[in-house]
Amino acid sequence: MAFLVLFFALVTAATVGTQSEGAPTNDEAQPSSACRYDLAIRTSNAARSWNDFEFDTQKPGGPMWYNSRGCYVQAVEAARDYLATGPLLTTRQHAITTFHMSRNLARSGADAGTRAAAALLAAASRRADQAPDAALDWNTYVTGFTAYLTGDRVTLERARDALIAAGGEGNMTNAAVLARAARCIERPFLDVETSEECSVKQPDRTIPSDYDYAVTSDRGH
Repeated sequence: MAFLVLFFALVTAATVGTQSEGAPTNDEAQPSSACRYDLAIRTSNAARSWNDFEFDTQKPGGPMWYNSRGCYVQAVEAARDYLATGPLLTTRQHAITTFHMSRNLARSGADAGTRAAAALLAAASRRADQAPDAALDWNTYVTGFTAYLTGDRVTLERARDALIAAGGEGNMTNAAVLARAARCIERPFLDVETSEECSVKQPDRTIPSDYDYAVTSDRGH
């Protein structure tokens, strides 16, 4: 019970009040109506399918629609309310929505409370249904991202290296995010995503696939 009280206190403190430090603040970048989130939008969102809500960038009200406008707090609020009032989700869907909430919350501000709440959401997005041989190692990425938010460099770098070793486009994309996070572990997530100072060389895949090995072997004969 104490954990739940702390969690909701952190999320409330992180999302109530102003828009994030990192979000656009001038009128041209963020019109006053861009971040509107009200009962009508909440009601409309509750009737949307998960794919439509989570990934549509054109229809107002979804997390990616708010995200593209720098409305990170509203993206978190929309996802929170969708989890509470929308259709019941599968384990995979719930994990993805929760993780995206964590990222948007991390984008919304740099204070310790926001970062701590984002870490709680990230940690809660690991998937019990991930197959041991899954092509995309979701859980390792989640572990690494949580480690970034908590300042755990050892775990962050271990997750980054595991994704590089696993290979595959999705793992390499996520490894690149963790590599930037490791370079700027103390900086806000918007800096990790956008700052040149956080940029790193695209990591190489260090373990060849069966196909790569076969090609190499053929060339050797």
